[in-house]
Amino acid sequence: MLAKQGVNVVVLELDRQRVRWQQQKSRAIWRHGDGTVYPVVADATALPIRDGAGRRISAISALEHVPDDHAVGREIGRVLAEDGVAVITIPYTHDERTHFFKDIKPFRQVERNAFVQEGKAGSFFRFYNDADITETYVEPARARVTAWQGFGRGILNGHYHETRRNRYWRRWVLKDWLLACLVYPLEEWLDSTTDPLYVMFRLERLR
Repeated sequence: MLAKQGVNVVVLELDRQRVRWQQQKSRAIWRHGDGTVYPVVADATALPIRDGAGRRISAISALEHVPDDHAVGREIGRVLAEDGVAVITIPYTHDERTHFFKDIKPFRQVERNAFVQEGKAGSFFRFYNDADITETYVEPARARVTAWQGFGRGILNGHYHETRRNRYWRRWVLKDWLLACLVYPLEEWLDSTTDPLYVMFRLERLR
């Protein structure tokens, strides 16, 4: 989507096959005026980008799956330009989560606010509170938070994701466009007391 706005984009992928897919896809849909997509095999804990070269950085629903998130925070701070902006979306808790998908999927707690799915998948998932966000992402980037938005509050957080109804998630009950256009805005308007499931925030370097 960014490339369609004329922006050159570096995409990090852990898997070489995903890089090949990104290359094929970008070539197939490229039109005059589009930006260039540069997919690379890389790890967010060791970015192949020189210091201060990142004018715009985005990490959308990705960093919660990286166990060494402090290394990622340091890397974001290292590559973010002096006039740079980083936009990050991560799961949120005001204080502490002691369970995740309780009685639905076999996640066990491995550290504070962090869980691993048992079995073959082994998915890692972390929640962040305000202090975690400051320590992990704000301070290493020597930045300030200039925008903050929560989404997925009580209805979706406690009464949908955490119940067996979540198996309908990408089927016919709640498609992404319905979430973005109706459910999230309504929840933010009607409910300001419960924790959001996710927060999106913008970091700008302090000058």
